[in-house]
Amino acid sequence: MGITISGRYKGRISPFELNMSYSTFFRLRCTIARSLDSELYSHYLHLIDCRRSEAEWDEYDRITNDIIHKNKIDSAKWKSKIVDFLFMSDTNGKISYGTCGRLYSLIKNEPDEDQYGYTMIGDNTMGTFKALLRDVYVNGGTLIWR
Repeated sequence: MGITISGRYKGRISPFELNMSYSTFFRLRCTIARSLDSELYSHYLHLIDCRRSEAEWDEYDRITNDIIHKNKIDSAKWKSKIVDFLFMSDTNGKISYGTCGRLYSLIKNEPDEDQYGYTMIGDNTMGTFKALLRDVYVNGGTLIWR
């Protein structure tokens, strides 16, 4: 069981798609967090430590919000949309074409050959992910994962 990331627009499905495990999806999001803000990235890495009490999760959320405000990540709407992407559910998520365009601009210099998915199922590389983001952006669609 894993995650499929694909694009939909104008009644069509994008020719680009990625298939990956939940842990690889987290790794992809970590790459995005690193590109957005180094302090948020360092904090985001701790999200994988899921065995926390409710009070510990509240503290994690408080620190997250402090980092976002201190580093003015919330000052630009597009950055807030990227943060939304980072913290959305691993299943049944979606982002708009505008967010895809901003996300592409943020990660366009990441190495295309970096592997982000099952090696036996398609071309699951950063290059494919960037092509998917561009495709959704240019065609005014929605990026979805489930």
